[in-house]
Parts: sequence; structure tokens; C-alpha cells
Amino acid sequence: MNDNDQLKAVSNFVGALAHALCGKAGRVEEFISKTRIVVTGHRPTLETLHQFAPRVLNDGIPILWISLDEQLNNMPTISLVASIKGNIYIIDTCLIWASSRKSKVRLVPSDFDLGVFTFNSKLELTYREKAPRKCWKSGTDGVANACEQLREIQHQQIIQGDVFPLPEHKRAA
Repeated sequence: MNDNDQLKAVSNFVGALAHALCGKAGRVEEFISKTRIVVTGHRPTLETLHQFAPRVLNDGIPILWISLDEQLNNMPTISLVASIKGNIYIIDTCLIWASSRKSKVRLVPSDFDLGVFTFNSKLELTYREKAPRKCWKSGTDGVANACEQLREIQHQQIIQGDVFPLPEHKRAA
């Protein structure tokens, strides 16, 4: 895979994730304009995430740092830095979670005791203190639902020939 193919694969993955987090297709560019996205093969350290906090506090645009781990069948692990209602959230490991394969995907901190993050209809990141499940063991079905939904969206993109732009500010990690 050459660099151009890799950029195309990343932009289409971001398009699928945006679709899943928005709950519907057609809002990818709007999602990308309201969220800073970093895609890498490794998770950032908490120190790295802390460096983004002043920027997020200043402009209010959340950062989603997406790591794809081949050992986990490319299940995305998402770190986030967000300012919501005056509070700063720095979470090093969130998983995608959905109550069913057709429901909107949410971001749940991996230990399931720090609440849940969801994008609302205006594509603003919101936070709720109560997680959808009490622990990892009871939450695994929701993680599987979200991952399957993401794969289905990506498959549909390939069939439809969808290609998503990767905005310039999203290219640099």
C-alpha cells in the first residue's frame, strides 16, 4: 500500500467513524470541521494529551486521537481531549459502544466507570456521568455492536465508491 492508498484508507475510516458517531451518513465534512482527528498506530500518553488541553479550552474543538491495533482486529481505541460545559476531559482510552448494530455509536471510557460521550444533533460532544453498562464484562456486546456497525459502514462505502477528503489540519499528528 503506497502513501496515497494509506491516506485514502484513513480518510474513509474517519468517514465511517464520523457516520457511526453522528448516527447517519452525509455529515462527515461537518463532523470533521467540528472535531480535530488524529489517526495513528499507537495510543498517546496522558502527557501528550495534556499538551492539547490549552488548545481545546481556547477553541472548544474536541480532539479524538484514534489508534488502530492490528492485534485487536483494527478495533479503534480512541483517546479524547474535550471541553464540555467548562470541564476539561482527558481520557486516554475510550471504546466505541452501541446498544445495537443500528444505534448511534458512543464513546465509553474503557473501564466503564467514567460515563459516556455522545455527539448531539449539532455535532457537539456531550457527556453523561452514567455509563451504558457497569463494567467491561457487561459492555462487551455493545463494543462488538459498534465495531460491527463500523465494518458495515466501511463495506457500504467501498460498494458505493465513497471517498472522503482528509482536511489539511487533520493530516498532521
